[in-house]
Amino acid sequence: MSREETVKAPLSPTGKTVRTYYSLTGEFSYTARAARQKTAQKEAQARERKKAAAPKVRMKPTKQRKKSK
Repeated sequence: MSREETVKAPLSPTGKTVRTYYSLTGEFSYTARAARQKTAQKEAQARERKKAAAPKVRMKPTKQRKKSK
């Protein structure tokens, strides 16, 4: 998608020029990318919560050494 805008151009023989602005469309548009970022953030937060709630690894108790005299 593009948008054209006429702007002043002092060095141009006509005194103006056309500036073209381009934007992505479809799944690469700003709104689509913002929605995907929001979804990705939620998924990452859910993974972090799940990771924090997971049981911690417990070490086996070590055998006590006999004291030497």
